[in-house]
Amino acid sequence: MRERIAAALHPAVVVPGFDEIAHAETEQIVASVESAFRQAVSDPRQIVLVAEEDARACGFLIIDGCDGLAELRWIVMLPGHLGTGSAHRLMEAGLAEAGRGRPVSLVVTIYNERAIRFFRQFGFETVAGGASAGRVLRMRRPPVLRAVG
Repeated sequence: MRERIAAALHPAVVVPGFDEIAHAETEQIVASVESAFRQAVSDPRQIVLVAEEDARACGFLIIDGCDGLAELRWIVMLPGHLGTGSAHRLMEAGLAEAGRGRPVSLVVTIYNERAIRFFRQFGFETVAGGASAGRVLRMRRPPVLRAVG
């Protein structure tokens, strides 16, 4: 499973022309994801959703929902499950759970163009001055308010 998670995360850290660095970073990020998942399932302030296809886990999402702002910490889909609609359904469920009347923010590497396009589909926009160290982009989705009546 660790190898499948690493394969899923690798595109998020690939810097064009620096594949060796990306491999080392991927290993660190996999360890971070494992730790975050273990912590999140025992923290009532965090939302953990798991996507399934054919009764098998194929991805997960972690949203930290404290302090009036929801922060999408991770959305990870295993290789072979991109383009199936599972990530879309997972994101919709996460936003419905966490985004009730409050903004949702996230960070994504600037090289992960597929993820950036994906997040834009859900109303996330780049935050002015949201880049950090030239490789990370901060995005935010405004609160979605529901009409009453």
